[in-house]
Amino acid sequence: MNEQREFDLLSDIAKLLTKYGSDTFGRLAGDLANPELREQIIQILSKTIELAPNRKTSSKRTKPMVEQKADFRAKLSALDPEKSNLLIRFYDALEAKELLPSLRSIQMFAQDNGFPEVKAKSRDKAVLAFVKMFSSMSVAEIEMLLKTMALPDRASDRSLERWSEIIFGDKLQK
Repeated sequence: MNEQREFDLLSDIAKLLTKYGSDTFGRLAGDLANPELREQIIQILSKTIELAPNRKTSSKRTKPMVEQKADFRAKLSALDPEKSNLLIRFYDALEAKELLPSLRSIQMFAQDNGFPEVKAKSRDKAVLAFVKMFSSMSVAEIEMLLKTMALPDRASDRSLERWSEIIFGDKLQK
């Protein structure tokens, strides 16, 4: 047993001593001396290896959302300058929730405009997928669709800041 991984496996099994107790470990050690039981354990381990999915390929780790956003923004910057500028402005407006402020609004816009269904479970992931759909379009198509998503005008802004301005008017110091 020269392999580090095999030693790590045995170490993990040894850590189960507190869970199962020394009596159980003692009986198992005695049972391993029996050639028939040893053969059964080998068969069980072999069958487990066959049935278990390959862990290295199945457990795909995803980057944190902050890294994904930074990578995505860099990819947008790499496009031709006019398209890049449009898509970055669009992406920033979506991130600031100035456009399509909810996951539902993104899904409805996609549906209303014949885009593929947005299946993301969070708004952040939906924004990335949504802007990615736009990146395959021409600049003229992007501009046309962005015009249908006008930024909310100041009069319809229902933020706390806007309500304060409405209530206090010019009395607020800016």
